[in-house]
Amino acid sequence: MIALVALWSTCLCGTAAAQGCINYDDYLHWVGHLDTYECSSVVISGGYAYLASGHLRVVDISDPRDPEIVNTVNMQSSCGGGNVVLSGGVLYYMGSCSGLRVLDLSDPESPAIVESSEELEGATDFVIVGDYLYAADQTDYNETTLYVIDMSSFEIVGSVETWGFSPTVAVSGTHAYVVRRGQIGWGMTTVDVSDPAAPTVIDDIGTADDVGVGGSVVHGTRAFVGAGDVYVIDITDPGDLQLLAQVDMEGSAGDVRISGDHLYVAGGGQGLQVIDISDPESYEIVGSVASFIGGSSLDVSGGHACVTGNVMNVINTVNPESHPEVGSVELPNLGLQSAGDVFVLGDYAYLAYGDEGLLVVDVSDRENPVHVATEETSSGGSWDSIDLVVMNSTAYLVGENLDVVDVTDPENPEFIRGIETDGLAYHVSGSNGLVYVLSQTLYPEGSLQIELSSRVVFELLGGALLHAIDELHSFDHLGQQLVAVQPPPSLLCAAA
Repeated sequence: MIALVALWSTCLCGTAAAQGCINYDDYLHWVGHLDTYECSSVVISGGYAYLASGHLRVVDISDPRDPEIVNTVNMQSSCGGGNVVLSGGVLYYMGSCSGLRVLDLSDPESPAIVESSEELEGATDFVIVGDYLYAADQTDYNETTLYVIDMSSFEIVGSVETWGFSPTVAVSGTHAYVVRRGQIGWGMTTVDVSDPAAPTVIDDIGTADDVGVGGSVVHGTRAFVGAGDVYVIDITDPGDLQLLAQVDMEGSAGDVRISGDHLYVAGGGQGLQVIDISDPESYEIVGSVASFIGGSSLDVSGGHACVTGNVMNVINTVNPESHPEVGSVELPNLGLQSAGDVFVLGDYAYLAYGDEGLLVVDVSDRENPVHVATEETSSGGSWDSIDLVVMNSTAYLVGENLDVVDVTDPENPEFIRGIETDGLAYHVSGSNGLVYVLSQTLYPEGSLQIELSSRVVFELLGGALLHAIDELHSFDHLGQQLVAVQPPPSLLCAAA
């Protein structure tokens, strides 16, 4: 079952201040996104985010509602992916199949490579503490090596082998903690690095849970591991690791970061989740927010989190907690699908609900909303209903088609017709008796299929910029296609 949770904001309440409106902006919330294409790591510095994706992308996030790629720096890497780390105001980049690059951020929009080293190529994860860089790399199947690199010479001064693959590394004091996945389960190894030339394994802890490791971080006497769920390890005695807690997560936990008393977890398709870690004996998810296409890489700074993958999502974290829940109602299970948009008008909430079509919920009693109607629509092929708008007693839903449903009586909706659109429709708005639909089209570029969404900018290898706004289709209230109708700018902003 899926629950519709009543979370009321000022944009929905309007004159309902007497009913105790809750301002969405006062809580953890999504604010913007940018298509980034296969970003594997991100760090935030001031008003900029730096993304590793084969190249180094510089994103201006000073206006988090409208992040913008302002520069791409060639990292001299022949393949995508990589990791980026910020330390002491200096940026360090290591590609998936290239060495270390050190970049000066004096001009934050134009990072300049000042040092390069091929001593170590393609480490899975690395951190910099003091005068040393600690890199964890999968050196063979089910074999991980921790390297210690002297930053004054960029030479490997020590190394030690442990087991597993796809490792991450965190360092606290004179100990490094290597977390990696094995053939069965995952594990954490403590390495004594008090002598950088002779790192030594002193303990190991693991579980039988067969999940990937998304990230790890050390905070005081505790280490936090994102591996399906979030695991808390007591490292008070680095030579005697103890499992303190396992926090059940919605979705699969990826990268993890700490800010204040909260652990931020990139949850893949679940977006961002926040755990209160102020009490070492109790862990509670206090905030969560969905994102536009999930991501597994994460950084948190300056009141914002960037969650990245194929899309970078910017999330306001000034208050890391979610809105209080007013009421909820159980809805039909969509299986592997997800519910689409919600439109609230008067005492009813209208949902674009996958292959179920249109769902109507009576929200006149916010503490006890009631599912009152379901009406099938014509969409049901590649895409099911994902977005909708309601006006003039009519609901317009988009998915594979534009569907028109009469909601004169909200508790007895009636499907009128389905209208084919060019491409796959994914956003709909309405104004002054007109309905505006944005659709998606695939454009070939050599052997690569580049998917263009509204207001997407893709940087091509040749340095040329490709700007595209999706095809716009306008329909009048009766469903007749119109041509040369320019939508109000506000609708384009809303769509983007």
